[in-house]
Amino acid sequence: MDNISQEKNTTQLVFARWRGGYFYPAVILDQFDNIVRVNYLDGHDGNVPRDHVMSIEDGLNSLEFQGDWKYFGWYYKGKLNKENMTMYYNDGDVELVEIKQLRGRPPGESGAGNAIARIVVAGVFVVVVAGAIYKALKGIKSGNQSTLIETSDKPLIIDQIDNE
Repeated sequence: MDNISQEKNTTQLVFARWRGGYFYPAVILDQFDNIVRVNYLDGHDGNVPRDHVMSIEDGLNSLEFQGDWKYFGWYYKGKLNKENMTMYYNDGDVELVEIKQLRGRPPGESGAGNAIARIVVAGVFVVVVAGAIYKALKGIKSGNQSTLIETSDKPLIIDQIDNE
């Protein structure tokens, strides 16, 4: 992951790791010793360790990709033909994609899809395997219960919070 320009204030396009462990396309804004400040193409900014940033070329050659199907915000697994940027989704659909539609992981690496969430609702303890489910739960608020979910490779914790 050291195939990125060391120049400050470059606008180099790279893949940078985001919460949940996926690498997303981003532009380098600035660089410090071991930290790279990036702007992800979806508009989020972040500071990431240098070893969590790779050139687009390195990413295309080493990551397993999911594509944001038709820009709907739903990522699906498939095989990317990097020569013509065609995504062959596992369900049989085929789509020409742009870099900004991709997210990837190193082969064999698992992530937030295997994370566990602890939920306390009305005094009932529930364990949920979180993946796409966390998106549905993210905004739930009912009475004195609130949910807060941070995406990461670690277990997601959702606890009862008093609103007083």
